[in-house]
Amino acid sequence: MSDYKIGILTIGYNRANNLLRLLNSINAATFPTDDVDLLISIDNSGTKDVENAANSFKWLHGRKKIYTYPERLGLRKHILKCGDFLDFYDALVVLEDDLVVAPSFYMYVLMTVNKYIENNNIAGISLYTHLWNHNAGLPFTPCPSMYDVYFLQMAQSWGQVWLKSQWKDFKRWYEENKEFDKADDFPDFMTNWTKSWLKYHNKYCVTQNKYFVYPYNSYTTCFSEAGEHSVVSVSNFQVPMMFGNIETLRLPDFNSNDAIKYDIFYERQGLEKFLRLHDGELTVDIYGKKIRQVKNRKYLLSSRVLPYKVIKTFALQMRPQEQNIIYDVQGNDIFLYDTEIEASKSQGNDEENHYIYYHRIYGNTRLLLKTCFKLIIEDVHIAIIQKRKKYKK
Repeated sequence: MSDYKIGILTIGYNRANNLLRLLNSINAATFPTDDVDLLISIDNSGTKDVENAANSFKWLHGRKKIYTYPERLGLRKHILKCGDFLDFYDALVVLEDDLVVAPSFYMYVLMTVNKYIENNNIAGISLYTHLWNHNAGLPFTPCPSMYDVYFLQMAQSWGQVWLKSQWKDFKRWYEENKEFDKADDFPDFMTNWTKSWLKYHNKYCVTQNKYFVYPYNSYTTCFSEAGEHSVVSVSNFQVPMMFGNIETLRLPDFNSNDAIKYDIFYERQGLEKFLRLHDGELTVDIYGKKIRQVKNRKYLLSSRVLPYKVIKTFALQMRPQEQNIIYDVQGNDIFLYDTEIEASKSQGNDEENHYIYYHRIYGNTRLLLKTCFKLIIEDVHIAIIQKRKKYKK
């Protein structure tokens, strides 16, 4: 089904049961042949538990190869080192041990690799689909289209495909850009990540104007268990996975006019045409998080109340949020500003209405209050754990 050599790489450290859960889900998936290489790369945790689990696992669809290291590499160095396996493959499916995969994940991989492997606008392929805007701390819904994928200017770590040429280009960029400061075109919260390798891949996507291919229906889901990334286990990033087999996918050309694209802030690109503006004239900031980008362009579409002339206003009613612009739903929640003309902040928006819109809150008020109290307790608990870890260091 593919002329490209594609391997599967799983990454573990100190969670043997998690790794076996992932491996078992891969084993249960659909493969067109039984000639697929499975690579298991295990960072040094000081014990043999994960290595023993990997050795005990029987791979049913090809060759199994286990890689261990004499000293601990750490998450970033381990992940980046694994990119060297692309010397032997055209593409690698990369899966960390807090994931499971859908039965049709490899068929999705084959079709998307065949479509996009030679496209230099594409930095990689995601198996996971976001339903949460990490930057805004609000839900995210990609706009449906006639296709099975969309494009997002964000790299992925919860199930992704590295493409040989694109990954090597990223590695060259990384060696020259290991340090970077806050920038207008990049979310602050990612800049502040200390252990992450992913922030560099994200920065690469932004500075080089490249995108990841994202599925509307996810082919992985993430457990976010306590480990290198999370202080406590959470289920916030569990998403529905595609179930059953797939025969074909509708995959857009990158430059197609009807392909859906989002920037690193999860803001829809190409809304100028619905506002009768020229390309490059508009900054889209419906989530209200592009704090330093206000005057980058003549027009600004934002949910924030700002001291500029209001050209038009829209409601927050339709979903996803950009549909309110496309269908010209009038209201007082989103403002189209001319940033070249200053004005007083005469208009106002309803923050409570925004919160209800994004979180779809309705019904049992008593339960809502109990939930809020529980979340406050959890936040305090996490803060205490973080302070203890910092004190130990």
